Amino acid sequence: FCIDSHEISSVPQRPDSSANTATAWQLMQQSRWVDAMHAFESADRECTLGAADFEGWAHAAQCAGALVAAIAPLERSAAAHSAAGALEASARAEIILARILLESKETAVAKARLRRAERLLADLPLCEQHGHLEWMTSRYRVYEGDMAGAIEHARRTIEIGKTLHNRDLESIGLLMWGVALQAS
Repeated sequence: FCIDSHEISSVPQRPDSSANTATAWQLMQQSRWVDAMHAFESADRECTLGAADFEGWAHAAQCAGALVAAIAPLERSAAAHSAAGALEASARAEIILARILLESKETAVAKARLRRAERLLADLPLCEQHGHLEWMTSRYRVYEGDMAGAIEHARRTIEIGKTLHNRDLESIGLLMWGVALQAS
């Protein structure tokens, strides 16, 4: 699951951050998701948040069950990561956005986010986000009713997981492979 990649054990330190930013990260560490969302919102009014702050805000929103509230911070995180040249991190945010949008039935926008993630990852060496992109593309193909495509993307997820020795990718690939096989 994409948000597992996000580390909340270390709080980003920036000289221009506000007290609310530090509070938001402390609340994240305590799994106080709604309070963390509010603290990030307050911090956003007080200072310029960084890409990691936006990603943390989105993580808090998702954990609080407020998926729609995660969209704007994820968009800002993707843009900030991209501007900083952190293409894998930007792709991660795009893939998470695609998942939220697909689950919200915003399929055209979800597909656009997947294409953006694909472009961001195109010239990078094989990494975890390539596997997440394949997994999310498999989910999208299931939604479209293209079970053969879903099975192929699930198979690629599994292969990437094996190559990277990433059991999480292997597991989600196997899950989607099974879903697509049952639906076909």
